[in-house]
Amino acid sequence: MSFSSTQDIATCSCSLTSSHWCYGDILFCAVTGSNSIFFHTANHQQEIQWRTTVPNTVRRSRTRGELKTLGLDAELKAKREASYDPTLEKEAKDYINSKVPTDFSAGFHETLKSGAVLCQFINKLSPNSVGKVNTGKMPFVQMENIANYLSACGKHGLANHDLFQTVDLFEAKNMNAVVNNVLAIKRKFH
Repeated sequence: MSFSSTQDIATCSCSLTSSHWCYGDILFCAVTGSNSIFFHTANHQQEIQWRTTVPNTVRRSRTRGELKTLGLDAELKAKREASYDPTLEKEAKDYINSKVPTDFSAGFHETLKSGAVLCQFINKLSPNSVGKVNTGKMPFVQMENIANYLSACGKHGLANHDLFQTVDLFEAKNMNAVVNNVLAIKRKFH
């Protein structure tokens, strides 16, 4: 059975204020003012609900306009933060500082966020690992530095589990992975 005529649509059990369209043997009806859609076949009718609201995992904070993490994402973030070890961070800072004198007074994340320090660091361990270290303040330039650093780490034989994603550092999503990466380089080159 194929729904193609207005008579078939008129026999639809949905309200007259719905939009109808056909696709092969299926008649779709979107009810106006509702978040439901019906589809009909020759001997079956099904209602599908869809969301019109923002998922619970991400909501915009009313006070500062920042994204606030909720639900499972918040639990994972809290778990990562709870497992963060400041002594390992200090060991990573000390190792970077021993190769490239760096002022970490702004914090570990803020100092490494541009990727420039990491590029200088890997170039000190293995000259010309990163061809050009960008000094610009634009986010895409800084993320390019991080990507170049990670590429150099991969070329030097670091395993995938010792690498991190660019956003892990740039947006401070997973600073544990950044610390572990620096310590893996320490093991590799020490």
